[in-house]
Amino acid sequence: MEMALLLLVVAICVCAVLIHIHRARGQEHYFRCLLCGRDQEDRMHEYDWIRLFALIMVMATHVIQTEFASGPDLREGERYVLTIAYVFCLVCNPLYVMLSASLLLEWRDEGILSFYWRRFLRVVVPMLSYFFLYLYGQGELTGATAPMLLKDIGRFCLGDTPEAPHYWLLYEILSIYLLMPFLRYLTKAIPYRALGAMLLLYGAFAGVLEWLPALSGWFPAVSKWLPAAPAVTFPIDPWVAVAIAGFWATRKESKAFYKPLALAGFCALALTALVIWRDGDYLTLCCNDSVLAMLMALGVFALVFLGRKYFHQGNLLLRILSKYNYSMLLAHWGVLYVFTRKIPGIGIEEMGYFGVVAQTFLTFALSLAVGIAVDQLLVVVPSACFEKLGDVVKSHFTGRSIQKH
Repeated sequence: MEMALLLLVVAICVCAVLIHIHRARGQEHYFRCLLCGRDQEDRMHEYDWIRLFALIMVMATHVIQTEFASGPDLREGERYVLTIAYVFCLVCNPLYVMLSASLLLEWRDEGILSFYWRRFLRVVVPMLSYFFLYLYGQGELTGATAPMLLKDIGRFCLGDTPEAPHYWLLYEILSIYLLMPFLRYLTKAIPYRALGAMLLLYGAFAGVLEWLPALSGWFPAVSKWLPAAPAVTFPIDPWVAVAIAGFWATRKESKAFYKPLALAGFCALALTALVIWRDGDYLTLCCNDSVLAMLMALGVFALVFLGRKYFHQGNLLLRILSKYNYSMLLAHWGVLYVFTRKIPGIGIEEMGYFGVVAQTFLTFALSLAVGIAVDQLLVVVPSACFEKLGDVVKSHFTGRSIQKH
């Protein structure tokens, strides 16, 4: 069975090379575009920088997480600092959601099915391809039969992916994608001030809901005066609110709020440090879709756009990293465990805080190499097959529509 899997991988790689040769004949500078994407004069490189920061934060938070899981001998102060760094780096999650919304919620004349199909090709197909690589790495494809492979695809569709635990965020983003074509009508019609007011109301209600239990625990004397939970809540899913906040932050009218947003982000980070110092429930109060995490993510957006002098310009390396950002995100978990964690002498106990930096940098560099190789030698084949299938179906229905008229 191992030989059969090896032959299958070789066959896919050969098909990938043939696909690239065929495409290169009909496209000028094809291999340059393959590495760093097409030249776009109007590209906003601020998004590329935010995407890069989010990717580095993903890897850093997983490095710290794996270090904590190994039970290192740390002083209390070191553990406190690393916990703050771990929580702050978890801001990567709302950053990715905000980026997706800021780029895709802008109104455009695009059909709903077309939107879903493009997201399927760009997000789901690579996800599934890497998922099978994770299964292979766990030895779960050895002796696999067709029914077993179908079961694995079913697990992927249900989000049952313990082999790739970082996929949870991608499922959240996919869920938002289902709503996004309809949200476009909302963001197209709603006035800017009304959109901001809606986010303020959400933040107020969500903040009260998140902080009431913590305040009751910290101040028992006044807990009897605090309600257990508000009777009225703002009925928006937290991740949808995060997405809308990302869209709002990139409107031209929001430039006037960048300095207050940056200050709010710093205040949210300081409050996060206080929560950790008081042994509070920082996972609920400060992470992912919490109000504090949203403020810190908005602060990152604000700082990048305030620093347009530095972040407005792009370069070749930034374009490469932006093109393969998603591939690196998919690959980094395996790279961290298969390569980085097996290198001796670069842990926190040996190098202190620099151990986190070293492991993050190494995971980053190796994930780039793995992402390029896997994308262009493996993922390109199923992507090309689905693209062709989409073209055939589209031409079939277009032809039938023409015949009817």
